[in-house]
Amino acid sequence: MSTQNHNITEDPTHSSDGRPLARVQYIEPETSLDPWKCNYFGLPVAKEVIHAIQPLTDLRPEIFSPENPYTLSTHAFTALKHKSALDIAGGEAYDRIKAYDVLIPEIKDILKSVTGAKIVHVLGVGMRLKEADPDTKPLQERDPNAEPERCGIDLPVKSMDMTVPYMGGYEGDNKIGPARSIHIDYSPDGARQILRHVRGDVIESTRDIVEAEDAAVAAGKDIAFYSGRRYAMFSVWRALKKVDRDPVAICDPTCIDFERDLVEHVNKQPSDSHVDYLAGLSMLKGDRAEEQKWYWISEQDVDEVLVLQFYDSYAAREGRPWGAPHGGVTLIGKEEGEPRHSVEARCIAVW
Repeated sequence: MSTQNHNITEDPTHSSDGRPLARVQYIEPETSLDPWKCNYFGLPVAKEVIHAIQPLTDLRPEIFSPENPYTLSTHAFTALKHKSALDIAGGEAYDRIKAYDVLIPEIKDILKSVTGAKIVHVLGVGMRLKEADPDTKPLQERDPNAEPERCGIDLPVKSMDMTVPYMGGYEGDNKIGPARSIHIDYSPDGARQILRHVRGDVIESTRDIVEAEDAAVAAGKDIAFYSGRRYAMFSVWRALKKVDRDPVAICDPTCIDFERDLVEHVNKQPSDSHVDYLAGLSMLKGDRAEEQKWYWISEQDVDEVLVLQFYDSYAAREGRPWGAPHGGVTLIGKEEGEPRHSVEARCIAVW
């Protein structure tokens, strides 16, 4: 495990140009493990862990303006103002039934408005209500007899109704905290596997896309250049109270080399047909941390919605980033206090 301090000045909480500093955790996953023997949505076992201190550029001055330069097509993320019909500040989002009935239709409307997609499938909604887990230990520092690490929401997966959007992280042992390690929730191949296996209504509405991708492969073509409709995968993320600590930070995807800097971690996932399948996510390595640029929305409030792109099937042919690496970072000097409370939804958009 190593720590890189590229941006520390006399003020240990801010860079020389006044930007807040954050501690960022990078994991290079150990890829030799058999994902079939791991837990559902299993966290990666770390081959290497790097912590780096990064200055955060505040998106607030521009991202909510009409001239917002941070769009899905340029940066694979964006944000917007949205007042929910739920009284989020008053705590209604903690009511699981109310949240299910109100948030899911709102999330669909938000994504359709932002993307122009015709169909939006919400795969699941997850709360983050507890402290972040301790730093991840690299493989050589872990107890070889320890139980495999769990993601939290994987615990009741066999009792969850996978034919409809799941709701996770609300109570007891199912609560989860900020995702520390920098990642994109799906790799390109992982997104394709999700499309093929996750849920019957998704499979039915995208059958022609899957057939077009498979036809491209059969013809010896790059699957990213299939002849068919576009699809993409997103997170719609919002705070349940103003964010004072552990904010989501986003790495500018235009400053990384996706082939060089990302490593796929494959894990086991359930489907509504009770047939498990494998799908990958992408972990951002930290060996070139000093070349990266990082963003955040300062004091993100309950009416400020962040949209993160996990994959876009047309990105490669159009020469733009297919996803945005992100994670919950530790603000230097704000390590204590009430845990961040937030809610996020994984979604598939189809044009």
